[in-house]
Amino acid sequence: MIKIHPTATVEKGAEIGENVTVGPYCYIGPNVKIGSGCNLIRHCNIEGYTEIGSNNTFYPFVSVGSAPQDNSFDPNSVSYVKIGNDNVFREHFTVNAGAKPDSVTTIGNGNLFMTGSHVGHNSTIHNNVIIANNSLLAGYTTVHDRVFISGNCCVHQFCSVGQMAMISGGVAISQDLPPFFIVASRNAIGGINLVALKRNKVARETIREIKKLYRLFVGEVINTTNAIEQARAELPTDIPEVNDFLDFVEKSPRGIITKHRVR
Repeated sequence: MIKIHPTATVEKGAEIGENVTVGPYCYIGPNVKIGSGCNLIRHCNIEGYTEIGSNNTFYPFVSVGSAPQDNSFDPNSVSYVKIGNDNVFREHFTVNAGAKPDSVTTIGNGNLFMTGSHVGHNSTIHNNVIIANNSLLAGYTTVHDRVFISGNCCVHQFCSVGQMAMISGGVAISQDLPPFFIVASRNAIGGINLVALKRNKVARETIREIKKLYRLFVGEVINTTNAIEQARAELPTDIPEVNDFLDFVEKSPRGIITKHRVR
């Protein structure tokens, strides 16, 4: 059964799944598709060409699918927001559609976006990510699985954040943050995200190899290219986490953060 409050506006053409609740003063545009079990608590704005999966919760004053904040955007073009399942979007969260025709801003499954957080156009958020209050992701950013971004953080456009990495509170980054690392001040690494590794039951042997990667890429005074060569020669690349780390570094167009935080 679909529950739509009398004060809500659901435009003709919108597709609403089973067991969806649309609360007071919500707006759903004509090109929106919402999957089963979603809950729009009240005052939510879902517009544009937006596709939403199942069992997502939208708190008051969330805005999804509006035009990108990009002066090059053609308002007559069509671009998309695609959202998976089991996400929670807290108050005043915003996400914009792609900036180029037919492009997409993508959010995966099981993510938590806290109050005032923003996902810019053409970004890709993978799964089980937590983005805390008032943190801002610029356009074309990528955030991999199980990342934690603390409050009041900023991620520069085109940056990537590797799996199980963490950005400490109030920090901005303008380079790629490798998997499993913590950035503790602007573009400076502060350690390994041991809490995430242990919570996700990563084997002790694997954590030891990640510590070697940390020493090689952050602690040693060698360039990234030589560090990759040494890691592939000395470390067991059949361990998925090691291989994923090296693949991330090799594919980084902006370069990874390697500077160690000065205490």
